[in-house]
Amino acid sequence: MLMDMFYSATEGIVKHRRRYHFHEAMLRINEHMHKIWKKQMEEKPLQSGIAGWIMNLPFDTKAKEWLAAEERYKQE
Repeated sequence: MLMDMFYSATEGIVKHRRRYHFHEAMLRINEHMHKIWKKQMEEKPLQSGIAGWIMNLPFDTKAKEWLAAEERYKQE
């Protein structure tokens, strides 16, 4: 039901949509995030890699700002 609601809500907003089972979608999201994180870690040192990884997440700006602030707080 949740997947159907999400799929319906993205009509006209997301250009290429595909209906996934929840577990398959979570596995794909996790794989994508891991690839981004791994690429960032290989290219930059730890501090800037985490910030870059956070900014590449598919969240809105407020969520990204909150995550970045949490990481800065942890590092301090």
